[in-house]
Amino acid sequence: MLNLIKAVGRWLVRMVLTFVLISAVLVAGYWVQDKVREYQSLKGELAVLVGGRAEIGKRIREFEQSAAAEVERLSKSPGPALDRRIGELDNEIQQLTARQADDGMAVLTAVPLGSGYVEHLKRDVEIKLLRQQREHLARMRNSLTALRDGPAALERLHKIRVSAHEKLSANYAAFKSLQDDRPWATRIPGTPQYGELEALRQANISLHEQYRRAEADYQFQTKIIASASAARREFRLGNDQLSDALGPLEGKIQEREGRKLDNFPGKLLDRLLEVWLTAAKILLAIVLVPIGIKALFYFVLAPVVSRRPPICLLPEVSGSVEPPANSKFSAVSQSLPIDADHELLVHSQYLQSMPAQARTDTKWLLDGAFLLTSLASGMTLLTRIRADQPAAVVVSSTRDPLSEIGVLCLPEGSAFVFHPRNLVGVLARKDRPLRITSHWRLGSLHAWLTLQLRYLAFHGPATLIVKGCRGIRVEKAEAGRAINQAATLGFSANVLYSSTRCETFLAYFRGHQPLFNDRFAGASGYYVYEEVPGSDRKSGVTGRGLEGFTDSAMKVFGL
Repeated sequence: MLNLIKAVGRWLVRMVLTFVLISAVLVAGYWVQDKVREYQSLKGELAVLVGGRAEIGKRIREFEQSAAAEVERLSKSPGPALDRRIGELDNEIQQLTARQADDGMAVLTAVPLGSGYVEHLKRDVEIKLLRQQREHLARMRNSLTALRDGPAALERLHKIRVSAHEKLSANYAAFKSLQDDRPWATRIPGTPQYGELEALRQANISLHEQYRRAEADYQFQTKIIASASAARREFRLGNDQLSDALGPLEGKIQEREGRKLDNFPGKLLDRLLEVWLTAAKILLAIVLVPIGIKALFYFVLAPVVSRRPPICLLPEVSGSVEPPANSKFSAVSQSLPIDADHELLVHSQYLQSMPAQARTDTKWLLDGAFLLTSLASGMTLLTRIRADQPAAVVVSSTRDPLSEIGVLCLPEGSAFVFHPRNLVGVLARKDRPLRITSHWRLGSLHAWLTLQLRYLAFHGPATLIVKGCRGIRVEKAEAGRAINQAATLGFSANVLYSSTRCETFLAYFRGHQPLFNDRFAGASGYYVYEEVPGSDRKSGVTGRGLEGFTDSAMKVFGL
């Protein structure tokens, strides 16, 4: 019963969590959907508003030019034409104002904003433009009237001013003459001279006030004529009213731009729509470029390389090896006989068993003359085994279950090209250690395309202990044999070595075969290969030789 309750409880918890997860996904989906719709709506509104702003700006520029030309024309033929145009403007303004009042509130509160809002703003701007033109024409009409009647009025006021100035000057001259002729009498109150001087003083005050008013009237009329002349100049739009009309439009554009920037799902979708074509082109290039490169290599480069002359490193040496050709000579373990005249150098992880009376020590390098080669190929810290009596040492891989061991005997005068990293050990005479020679082939196209510019030749008499995956075979080169480059372990130094194109293109294209196979030819030469190439050892133009710098360097130096 308790187990049943626990099972039901777990089922209920799973159902509740599933329900919560489904609800969260639905809520997130609807939120993203709403945001995307809002973003698309904002894009549409912004497009309408920005387009309307451009149209209104264009209309303002066109109106200013046409109104200026009309003002210039009317200034040359004032009178009824000017009054008639002012009346036409009044009618246009009245009609546009009535239309604004009819659809104003509905357009301003519409969501989303559409072309109706822009048309509403256009009419508003048009009304303000027409009003400015009407005000300018009215001022021009008043100025024309002032300019027509102004000169006569200005002449009359000038005469009044001159007359007032003459009267003031004459009164002042009489006042000054009386004061100079009767200086004492004019200072004593009650005398006739004093009374006359006071009368002249009062008259001077009155005449001075008359002259001031005449001068003010004259200057005011001068300003009227000057302002009338200025009012007839070319038409210029005032920016204050237009700024008031365009202010709401600019505010709505900025508000929607801000909301658009804050809408992350919409911006993400917009960016995806912007880059999808570029991404598709890149994807197409990723698919087609390797195909094109492989087709170029296979149908153009490979035939050229296949026709190049082969490499022969040491034509004068013997190419014989033991065991005989066309035989599998590897096994999971090998028993190697040693005696007092020979010593065995072997990797410690391949040492299976040895005689208890044998002497062992460590040899740091396979060959001191090839320091870097020994270090790079792993032929370091080798176990050296010696015995005073004939004995046997068993060599086997203690870590790799697929690795097999082969024993390749090189007689006197024979030389064999081999990759040191496939060496497990060497059995040689104490008084005649293994001799290694280095050979560079920088002028060979085969060497460059297989990325192996340096070859190491091992000279007999010696016995090479080698490793290979699932078995090792040795075959005679004869008139010509071709094998997978990745499987090649070594070949006689006197054979003709070259690269030949693999067959077929589909096998190469799908990565089942490298571009080039190794080709060997020579009646007295042999080549050695492992039956299953290791997955970490691809060769050729399309293998790891071009993909990995470390593998390329190892192959270049024959390792």
